Amino acid sequence: MVRKTFIPYVIYVGLTLGFFFKKDTGLENFWITLTLTVLLVLFSFYFLYEEVKQVKHIGRQYFNSFYNVLDILPPIVITATVLFTTISEAMDAK
Repeated sequence: MVRKTFIPYVIYVGLTLGFFFKKDTGLENFWITLTLTVLLVLFSFYFLYEEVKQVKHIGRQYFNSFYNVLDILPPIVITATVLFTTISEAMDAK
């Protein structure tokens, strides 16, 4: 399982860093920002899906491990942050 998700995880971390440290330089970066945001959300859903599969397989005992909780929180928090950031930027643009 670790080998299967290592490369996507490295890409996910890169997308996350790119999203949170992007510079607002105007309309010319709209497509780059949109692509980055969509890829970040897709990767978040992928990792959330992998964790949900583990929850279904292991059951409630999945949450007994602190590291499993650490695995499931980032996709949830990052997706929520992207959503709120996108809404905030849309409201500021009006």
